Amino acid sequence: MRSDVSNNSRDALSPVARVLVRITSVLFLLLGAVLFLAPGWASPNFVWKVSPFVAMSMGGWYLGNGFMAWEVARIWKWGDVYASMLLLWIFSFLEAAVLIIFSDKLILGATLGWPYIIILSVATITAIVCIVDWVRTRPSTAPTAGGVNSGLLAQLIAFVLIVAVIAVVPLLGYGTSGTIFPEPISPFTLRAFGCFYLSLSLATIPLLVTRSLRATLFYARTGLVLLCLITVAALVNLDKFDFDVHPGKWAYLGTYILVGVAVAILVFRHSAQTRQTDVPSQA
Repeated sequence: MRSDVSNNSRDALSPVARVLVRITSVLFLLLGAVLFLAPGWASPNFVWKVSPFVAMSMGGWYLGNGFMAWEVARIWKWGDVYASMLLLWIFSFLEAAVLIIFSDKLILGATLGWPYIIILSVATITAIVCIVDWVRTRPSTAPTAGGVNSGLLAQLIAFVLIVAVIAVVPLLGYGTSGTIFPEPISPFTLRAFGCFYLSLSLATIPLLVTRSLRATLFYARTGLVLLCLITVAALVNLDKFDFDVHPGKWAYLGTYILVGVAVAILVFRHSAQTRQTDVPSQA
């Protein structure tokens, strides 16, 4: 019995952590569905002032992260899901920090006010429990390490750097005037976007160290859903892009399209390896 527990602890986090990740997944999916499918209603009923475009874009974040969390809990093999798990942790912590920093701007009486805060609180608590669990069990990434060739490694490095730059711009307070994002946005919203991009960049860094092809493919496959949803939100609101006056807006739309295409090619090229990561853990 002790041997079985030891083996499981090296392969995955605890069953309690798995349940919490599933709960977070469902909450993210519900919130994302409301924001993405009904942005016109969600915009005036959100916890802070956002436009329908921003509401739909954030809906893409939460739908994408909700799908990723569901897949993480379904597979539940640390060597495959650690980068995706890290993304969920960082995203939850950073977005919660944004709420605290701009707490004076919160509209708690809004229909989505307390629900948004509660959902993000659950996600943050889940992240804390998972981190404590990770410190206690120290599951290994060694079983899936290796397999990433120099070409793919270069792509990962480029992704980390490009997305990091995209994150730094809003985190430093640039971009509220609508020169890059299709419409003027508040400093509150700008920081929320910056934290979203930063979580994508930081969560990719461990893949540069382990060079795990399986973990990279899982991260790419689940992340592709996220990229597609945000791109759809941009295309639906294409009338907001005034490319002639502000050509910098091509950077916003073009980055999503180029990265999405590159990730899609990666996933389809390695479709056989991707299916191997779809074997759920019985832990």
